[in-house]
Amino acid sequence: MKFPIESLNHSVSKSLSRFDVVYKAVLDKGLHNEIILTEKINGHNVFSEIDENGQVYISPSFCQFIWNISYAALIITDTTSIMKELNKVGINKDMFLNMLSGYEENPEIGFIISELNAMPWDNVLVTGYYCLKKHITQAVVDNLKMQDMTSIFSQKVNGIYQAGITFVLLHELYHWERGHFWNTMTRIDKEKEADDYAFRTILLNNFTDNEMKTYIVGSICVLFSFFFNNPSLHKDERYPYEDDRLFAQFDKLKSPEMENCRSLIIQILKEWAKFFNIDNFPQLTGVDMNDLYNIRKFLECYKKKCNSQYK
Repeated sequence: MKFPIESLNHSVSKSLSRFDVVYKAVLDKGLHNEIILTEKINGHNVFSEIDENGQVYISPSFCQFIWNISYAALIITDTTSIMKELNKVGINKDMFLNMLSGYEENPEIGFIISELNAMPWDNVLVTGYYCLKKHITQAVVDNLKMQDMTSIFSQKVNGIYQAGITFVLLHELYHWERGHFWNTMTRIDKEKEADDYAFRTILLNNFTDNEMKTYIVGSICVLFSFFFNNPSLHKDERYPYEDDRLFAQFDKLKSPEMENCRSLIIQILKEWAKFFNIDNFPQLTGVDMNDLYNIRKFLECYKKKCNSQYK
């Protein structure tokens, strides 16, 4: 199946060009410039991978899921905060849209209107999950057809998406540059190193504040995807635990980036727990610092409980 995200490859290439390390790898070591979209390599399923020759492979269904998480992330970090403030003074969504009526031609107001009228983010996230797991029903196809990649709202989603895929590609670049195909490190340690390299490369790049926020949110969206692929957080001896991967990068953030991502993490993990019927997920209090602390404690206990069943 051809996913809507396949029209965004040029944007991802443009995003990668912002990083000197990529140019250096291409020029000095022969990194392949073309990314091959495929679901399998040598008969096994793959999200993303790089071989010893510098050829990158990435799954279109995985990419589509990242776009859908990016959609959810934009609404959570943007619209939710707007409506939270308006609700404090007694203004609901319909009242706010009515107030904006007649000002649609203003680009900023037009964006807010399109964002508030967008499809519910939890529905879009679920559609992305079915793409990831190859459950392509007619309902999923219909929802994908509704994803306009060119609207004002979607262009901002596209920016988060391309930032997320850039994180993935920087991760794969590190595997290649470090020669992870041959050295004796454990697979889990290699994955941790590659995550750290990709995220630090982003944090150290010369971005504006808004660009940095986009790249951080995009990276966090990628790390969310692993929770949906392995909802039991079952250890497979190849990858770090999903919560360890997410919080290893989150803990590198400083204010205000940490505050921007805190509510995002809470809301996505709340939806994850709801979708997979995960028992005893913490009740949210609305105090982000406390809620995230409780969720992290819960995940530590949850993965120990789940993995004890496999011993």
